[in-house]
Amino acid sequence: MHFQQAVDTINDHFEYVSDDEQYKFFEVWNVMDTSEATWDGDCEDYSLTIMWLMADRNPFLFMWNLFCNTDYRLHQVNVKDMKGGHCVLQYKDMYVDNMMRQWVEEGSPSLDRYIFRFPVYPPLLLGKLILSLPFVLYDIYLKRK
Repeated sequence: MHFQQAVDTINDHFEYVSDDEQYKFFEVWNVMDTSEATWDGDCEDYSLTIMWLMADRNPFLFMWNLFCNTDYRLHQVNVKDMKGGHCVLQYKDMYVDNMMRQWVEEGSPSLDRYIFRFPVYPPLLLGKLILSLPFVLYDIYLKRK
């Protein structure tokens, strides 16, 4: 899926729900359930789901893009005047997150509100996904009950 179409699609369905509220845990990274009418998640879920859509929902392409394709990068940032961390997706020289909800070019004044702390490299990303797995599986189990 084209990068702009992916953002338009997610924006039609996305509703912010914190990990505390959704999973009763402080940090869970997950691709949102795109089979539902409303796609619940937070900033990491928003970014991962855009990558999922851009990979045409192909798990192999998604994993390739997530771990190997240097056109994609997740960034851990701080938002000025807000507590806690935040996740922003970079694709080539453009950035998007669940607050901007649109692609912005590198150097855009829209990015001035962010303090970029570090990119999320594959080992950290893998750890976050593995630690999230029990919560995601339990959530799937509860939905099927």
